[in-house]
Amino acid sequence: MTDVNTYHDGRLEIRLTPQEMRMSHWVHAPKVTDLETGRVLLDLSDGLWDLIRAVESPTELQLCLRRYPGDRPALTLVVRLADRSLWLDGRELAGHSLDAALNNAGA
Repeated sequence: MTDVNTYHDGRLEIRLTPQEMRMSHWVHAPKVTDLETGRVLLDLSDGLWDLIRAVESPTELQLCLRRYPGDRPALTLVVRLADRSLWLDGRELAGHSLDAALNNAGA
């Protein structure tokens, strides 16, 4: 069953798709959509990234992610509200470099 939550007064949606990796090992992979434009900002729904928590601040949405099986430290991906850009470790991520940046973080 997919879990859907909205943030920042309904401007951003996080849809979590649970996937059973092994018996009783679940990953809740996030997909983040800008509901004002319909644009998908982040789609990890087919991957190994588990959303641990989402934290709102006045200017951003912080996504704490852990890659299954959890043998590396969690990381925080930031969605900036002003321009809906994605940031990791103080660097803006372009769409083509997102997978590589996430997989290399904390390695």
